[in-house]
Amino acid sequence: MRQLIVSTILFFLVSLSACGNLSSEPKLSIEDAWARAPAMEGGNGAVYFRVLNEGGEADRLLSVSSPVATAEMHQTVAKENGTMSMEPLDAVEVPARDEIEFKQGGMHIMLIGVADPMSIGDTIPFTLRFEHTGNLQITVEVRQ
Repeated sequence: MRQLIVSTILFFLVSLSACGNLSSEPKLSIEDAWARAPAMEGGNGAVYFRVLNEGGEADRLLSVSSPVATAEMHQTVAKENGTMSMEPLDAVEVPARDEIEFKQGGMHIMLIGVADPMSIGDTIPFTLRFEHTGNLQITVEVRQ
C-alpha cells in the first residue's frame, strides 16, 4: 500500500513539473505591434503593442530602442483642468500570467525626431529590454 501511495505522489509531481505554464520564469511574447507615422517629416510617431507574460514570474520593461528615432515609454494622463499630457515612464511592470497594453490614450512608445519619412507598410526594428528576459527584437509595421 505504501508503495502505491509513493508511486502516485511521484506520478503527480512529475506531471506537474512537465507543465510549461507553471514555469516560475517570465515567458514573454509581443502581439499586435504597429506604429503610427509622424504627421510631418522629422516629427514624432508612436508605437503600440501588447506584452503577454505566460510565465510564473513578473518582468519589467526597462527601455525601448530603434535605429529610426529616439524611443521613449510614455503614459497619457488626464489633468484636473481637462487637458491631456504625456509623462515619461522609467519602467513598466509585466505581471506573471497577465498582459499589458501599449495603446492610444494610454501607455505608448513615442518615436521622437523620426528623420526618414515613413509610409504605410514600412517596417521598423525595435529592441525591448526587460529586466529578466533581456532583449527582445521585434519588427513593427507602420499603419494608419
